[in-house]
Amino acid sequence: MPFAGTGVPTATFIELFQACVQQAPHAPALDCAGTVWTYQELNTAANRYAHWLIGLGIGPEQTVALAVPRSAEQITALLGIMKAGAAYLPWDLTHPPQRLAYMAADAAPAAVLTTRAAAARLPADLAADVLVLDAPDTLSARRDMPQRDPAATDLRAPLSVANTAYVIYTSGSTGRPKGVTVTHAGLAALRAEAVRVGELGNGRGHRVLQYAALSFDMSVWDLVAALTTGALLVLPEQEQLVGEELAALMAEREVTHATLPPSVLATLPAGTAAALGRLRVLVVGGEASTPALVAEWGTGRRLFNAYGPTEATVWATFAGPLGDGAVPIGTAMTDARAYLLG
Repeated sequence: MPFAGTGVPTATFIELFQACVQQAPHAPALDCAGTVWTYQELNTAANRYAHWLIGLGIGPEQTVALAVPRSAEQITALLGIMKAGAAYLPWDLTHPPQRLAYMAADAAPAAVLTTRAAAARLPADLAADVLVLDAPDTLSARRDMPQRDPAATDLRAPLSVANTAYVIYTSGSTGRPKGVTVTHAGLAALRAEAVRVGELGNGRGHRVLQYAALSFDMSVWDLVAALTTGALLVLPEQEQLVGEELAALMAEREVTHATLPPSVLATLPAGTAAALGRLRVLVVGGEASTPALVAEWGTGRRLFNAYGPTEATVWATFAGPLGDGAVPIGTAMTDARAYLLG
C-alpha cells in the first residue's frame, strides 16, 4: 500500500476496509442486535449494495442520502455507497422534515436510501429517487447482485483519495445547516491517528463502541477505528444511551475503545470507571472536559481529549494520555498542523 511522505497510507476508506477483509475474513466485524457479522459477511452484503447502486448509475462525486435507522443494514448500506465510489450523506430521522428538505435541495443527492418504516418521515416531493431497502423488489434486485468486490472497471468513474467520502451537515454559524464534504484522504489521516491513540496496529480482539449517530461526525472516528484496523464495531440498537443503560451495554459487550462527550460520561453511575476493566482507550470530545472527569477516568486506561471542527475530518488535535490536572486540547494529529492565532 503506497504511503504519503508523512507515513499516512494513500488509500481510500474502502481499500483499507477490504485489506482487513483479506487479512482476516472470518474475524468479527460488527456486533448489532445480538448478531455478530464477520468481515467477509459484511463485505459480501456491502458488495451487493455497491453493484446494485452502480447499476443505477451511481458513482464517484455523487452523493447518496442514508435515511436508515441504526442497524446492521445501515452499516452495510453505508459501505455499499462508498464501494460504489459515492459519498454518503446521513440523515437523522428525528430532524424536522424542513431540515431534511433543505439538505436534499442543497446537496442534491442522486438517491435516498431508506426503509418502509422510515420513509414516512421523509419530506414530500424529493427530487431524488427514494429507494426503499426492505421493499420486495429491492431485496430481490440486491440478492441477484455479485458478491465480489467492485473492480475499478465497474465504477462509473475512477475513485481516488481526492474523492468525497461523506457529507455531514452542521448547524452553521448562521443557524442554517451547512454541508461539509470530507475526502478519503482525510479518512486515511484519521486512521493513522486512531492507530496511534488506540494502539490499533492490529485491531483484532478490540471492540469499538459506535456511540454517536451517523449525522454526527464523531461517528466517523468510530467507523474508521474499527473497520479499517480489523477491530469489531459494537453498534447499540438504541441511540442516545446514557447512565446505567450505557454502562451496562459497555460491560456486556466488553467494549475496549469508546469515544463519548464529557456530558454523557458524567451520567454513568459512580464506580463505573473502575468497573469497566476491559475499557482500554477512552476519547472525550465534542465539548469541554473537566479535571475531575479526567481524574476519575484516567486511571487504568489511556484517556485522550480531542478537539476539532467537522471540516478537519472529525478531530484536529489530541491531548493525552491524561492522568490529572488541566485538560488541554493538545497537539496537532497525524498529518495536520495547528496554529494559535492571537
